[in-house]
Amino acid sequence: MRKFFWLIFALVLISFLGTFFVLLISFAREAKPENVKVTNITDQSLTLSWTTAKPTLGFVRFSGKKVFDDHLRVSTVHHVTLKNLKPQTSYYYRLGGGFRLFKFDKEGKSLPNIKTAPVLEKISQPRPAYGKVLTSEGKPAARVIVYLSPSSSSLISTLTNDQGNYSFDLSSLGTTPEPFLLEVEGGTLGKVKGPVFGDRLQPIKVFVLEKP
Repeated sequence: MRKFFWLIFALVLISFLGTFFVLLISFAREAKPENVKVTNITDQSLTLSWTTAKPTLGFVRFSGKKVFDDHLRVSTVHHVTLKNLKPQTSYYYRLGGGFRLFKFDKEGKSLPNIKTAPVLEKISQPRPAYGKVLTSEGKPAARVIVYLSPSSSSLISTLTNDQGNYSFDLSSLGTTPEPFLLEVEGGTLGKVKGPVFGDRLQPIKVFVLEKP
């Protein structure tokens, strides 16, 4: 009787562990980073952003630290800002999702290298720009990533707030030629992109996400 009990217990345990590892592998696959971008590069900070197939709490592991999503929420879009960095310095990092760390994206490509900029020689006057993003249903698109891509400067990015509003300071772009390309990454909410002109920055026209 005792042997039979332990046999049943062992079979149940093996079945449970097998199911657990299958789920763990499946979750890890869905947490692999996609659409990885490096933005907002300054002499002391930069931002890493990416998407995942399923919602997870994203983070970046570097220099023995773990830095979580700027919005601190489980999501399919991730936007992590690394601060207090050294000028003109390269950093080794890994992207995290759930219980896993990744050095390759979902397609097997190496993650982009990251390096801070030189110390700024002067501080430019602020150049504010702001706008709003809506979902395909016409509701505010909360906590999605907005990218602004100048033709000759580093890519910059920000997150929308709960009302779908966002803002940029374009002073770091200098006298970059126009138009800019604005792209919104909403993960499962969809994407949208389009040109933005310098005389229409306050506000920028409303962008509506398009589901795939």
